[in-house]
Amino acid sequence: MVVIPRVSPFPVAVRLGTVLGTLLLGGCPPPGRGCKAEAGYRRAAPVIAALDRYHQARGSYPQTLAELLPEWLPPPPPEDLQYTRSGENYKLTFSYSGPGVNHCEYDSGSPAPRSWQCHGYY
Repeated sequence: MVVIPRVSPFPVAVRLGTVLGTLLLGGCPPPGRGCKAEAGYRRAAPVIAALDRYHQARGSYPQTLAELLPEWLPPPPPEDLQYTRSGENYKLTFSYSGPGVNHCEYDSGSPAPRSWQCHGYY
């Protein structure tokens, strides 16, 4: 009598799920790229320009984005942007999801040319 060992389908299902997940997520743009990130950059661009104009005129950045209204920035400021002032610099951040959760940060204290730094996780 020949005994054929029984193999559980669970490991096969796990491997299949891992392969499919990798294929699906592998086609997604990395953090900071893609249409959702680009939309965030577009919403932030007038705020960054207003902050630069405010700084040039007053010698410092405002404590809050509300101080830019209405002289420096038309109301209302984008609600999904978080602004923090730290000493002589500021950070502007936004987050978006799909796939995963992504965070992008613009730091006025970073060396020129300033750029967005983004990271995310699934």
